[in-house]
Amino acid sequence: MLEAKVIWLAVAGAVVIGLIAYMALRRGDVGQGRFFGDQSYHFQTLRAMNDVASDGADTAEVLETIKKIRAGDAQGWFRAWSDSGDRVTRLAAATTDRIAKGCALLRAHNYYRTAEFFLPVHDAKRPVSAAKNIQSFYAGLDALGVVFQRIKVPYGEGHHLEAVYYPAAEGGPERPLIVLGGGYDSTLEELYACLSKMRTSTAIPS
Repeated sequence: MLEAKVIWLAVAGAVVIGLIAYMALRRGDVGQGRFFGDQSYHFQTLRAMNDVASDGADTAEVLETIKKIRAGDAQGWFRAWSDSGDRVTRLAAATTDRIAKGCALLRAHNYYRTAEFFLPVHDAKRPVSAAKNIQSFYAGLDALGVVFQRIKVPYGEGHHLEAVYYPAAEGGPERPLIVLGGGYDSTLEELYACLSKMRTSTAIPS
C-alpha cells in the first residue's frame, strides 16, 4: 500500500510539474512588439512596411527579408534587401499583367531604397543601388499608367531641385496643389507613397 501511494504521489507530482512548465511556456509565447531590439533597424523595417498600403511593399516579403538580417550588420542588411529587390524585379519581368508588374516594380524600388540605408556614405554599392531604386520606381509608374512629369524647380541662383509633378485627372474640378518635401534621409521617389495614401483618403479629393 505504501509503495502504491509513493508511485501515485510521484505521478501526481510529475503531472503538476508538467502543467506548471506548460503554463510557463504559454505565458512566454506572446506576440512580439518589435522587429529588432535595435531601434534603428526596427524603425527602418517599419519604414519599409509603411508602403504596404500603397502597394510599395508586401508584408510577407518584408518578414522573409529581415529573417536573414542581424542588427548592426549593415552589409547583411544591404544584401538581404537587395536580394529581395532583385527577386521582385524578376517577378515583374515575368508577368504580362501591367498592374502586377507595376506593383512589383514599386516594391522593388522600396527594397532597393531600404537596402542602402545603413551603408557607409562612400560605399561603392550606394550609387548602383540608387540607380536600381530610381529605375524601378519610374518603370513601375509607367506600367501602372500613372501620369507624372519630372521637373526642375529653381532654387537659389543657378541651382534647382528635382521634383515630380502628379497632375489631377483632366476634366475634373480644380484641386489644390499639394507640395511634399522629404527629410534629410528620404528620397524624392518614396514620397509617392504618401501621395498615394492621400488620393485614397476620403478627406482629400483625388
